[in-house]
Amino acid sequence: MTAMDLITLRDDLQPHPGRPKVSSGSTLYEILPRMAESADCTVDVTRDGLTVGCIDAPAAIRALSETFTRSDEASVLTVECAREDYSASLLAHAVEDVDAHLLNLSVMPADGGRLNVSLRIGHRDPQAAIHSLERYGFNVTEAYAGSHASPTALDERLAALQVFLNV
Repeated sequence: MTAMDLITLRDDLQPHPGRPKVSSGSTLYEILPRMAESADCTVDVTRDGLTVGCIDAPAAIRALSETFTRSDEASVLTVECAREDYSASLLAHAVEDVDAHLLNLSVMPADGGRLNVSLRIGHRDPQAAIHSLERYGFNVTEAYAGSHASPTALDERLAALQVFLNV
């Protein structure tokens, strides 16, 4: 997806001298940071030195939403690791070892030169993936079960403990 796929042609989005510019072949990864620099959350799109249109925030949000695989059965995990320990393939293996699909992965800088890696996985309950990631040496700092998640592993363990104590 390039800038030309996202271009917005509206009368109220005229070229602006102070607005950031992106080339017509720019990708969303290049467009979004430039858009964040803009006072009106808009970037001008240029081709051969001429402004051919603009990309506004609603167009960028629609494009970004298309990059996410839709799934009601998804959970989100955040893993913190050192830069030198980061490996997308190792993270994917850890998730896939528990028969979950890695739907999305994004990397963000964290304090102390570390990385926060957000993983969206195709399982309602993230517990098995958490254990697998920890076995692979990753530190899971956050986990959010899917919106239609079954009881969490903690609830299941507490129920099992109650049964055991009542015996």
